[in-house]
Amino acid sequence: MTVEAMQALARLFEINLEGLDEAALTEQLRGGFEGLADLRKIETDGVEPFVVFPIDRVQA
Repeated sequence: MTVEAMQALARLFEINLEGLDEAALTEQLRGGFEGLADLRKIETDGVEPFVVFPIDRVQA
């Protein structure tokens, strides 16, 4: 996962990355979606992005 991909996921899930530097982001790249959520301590147990995307589209 690239920094740009992580930033795109953050925007999609409305996770504020303001104030985090690129070094903080790259430390989380190995964690994928869970690593991104860990930046802001968001609970992701049982949540996969491929499941969230369709639900988000239906509720929009």
